[in-house]
Amino acid sequence: MDHRAQAAAEPHSAATRRQRGQTAIEFLTTYGWALVLMLAAIAALIALGVLNPGAMAPEACSFPSGFTCYQFLIADNGTLVLDIGQATGKDVALTGIACSAETDPSPESVSLNITSGSHALTCGATCRKSDGTNATQGEYFSGKLVLYYTEKQTGVTHRVEGAIASRPSGTAPDGCT
Repeated sequence: MDHRAQAAAEPHSAATRRQRGQTAIEFLTTYGWALVLMLAAIAALIALGVLNPGAMAPEACSFPSGFTCYQFLIADNGTLVLDIGQATGKDVALTGIACSAETDPSPESVSLNITSGSHALTCGATCRKSDGTNATQGEYFSGKLVLYYTEKQTGVTHRVEGAIASRPSGTAPDGCT
């Protein structure tokens, strides 16, 4: 191929490469702006608290078969308000409750009789974090809920362990400390 034919063919080839390069830059720029806008939207949602994982944390109270959390509240000061039901088939005397994130929680003394198939309200325990301090408002609390009870007919004592998770809020009813 002579030089003239080669020179005439080269500009076409260079123009095609420039066109492809421009198309690639435009593609990257367009998707770059889209990515920036998505990140800005996510940042705005986080700033507004919509995507706050702590706000979406579940509230739960559970026990093994035989006991039920009808309703529960961990007050601002850590006081546990618990409407507990029991269906063990025997009347029981609740003697202690522990609400704690500690490994081996110590129970707080309560005195509450619950007949089988019914429920009763108690507020005789304080939920404690793993460092031993009370659960406080604004912090998510997750820990063990341990019940100590005696079967009234036989006098046999039992310990049953459940779980509780909640964000302390509100105040305990009058009569609870």
